[in-house]
Amino acid sequence: DACLHAVRGHRLAHRTLLAGLAVLVVYQLQWIVRAHPLQNVYFNALAGSPWKDRFDLDYWGLGNREALEHLLRHDASPFITVNAGSRTELVTTHQMLRPADRDRLLIVDNSVQAMYRLTNYRLVRDRSDAQWLKDHDLYYQKRVEGQPIVSVYRVRDLSKAVLLSRSDRPYTAEEV
Repeated sequence: DACLHAVRGHRLAHRTLLAGLAVLVVYQLQWIVRAHPLQNVYFNALAGSPWKDRFDLDYWGLGNREALEHLLRHDASPFITVNAGSRTELVTTHQMLRPADRDRLLIVDNSVQAMYRLTNYRLVRDRSDAQWLKDHDLYYQKRVEGQPIVSVYRVRDLSKAVLLSRSDRPYTAEEV
């Protein structure tokens, strides 16, 4: 408003300012459409790349659900063990899944060698993928504008993964 007030009476400056604002609005709208449903990870060109090395991107964990649903669709195992490789809340995401999917997907802590590690790079010191690629292969990655937002790594040697059954996981309040 102050900018519009400052250029009032200067026809060319007023039109230029309005055109600039219109370009910014159109740019933001096309970003939202391209990045949906992870439009909350927006960074402008001045932020530099790669984003995950500079910022906590998906701190709400919105990409976690998509990653877990991908695992459930593409891994036919009766039980899938996953743990978080970053400070992200998988238990909340787990509760958003369908009951049948919740039964197959077992969220385990880092003391157990899970079949999969999920990271959204939140609050981890080493954000390079090299730390995961020592013992794991990249299985799934969600990108926004070419930048990884959430990654899932599968343990390379499945014999090292602890195989759990439904009885090994904690029971929910509904089951008790």
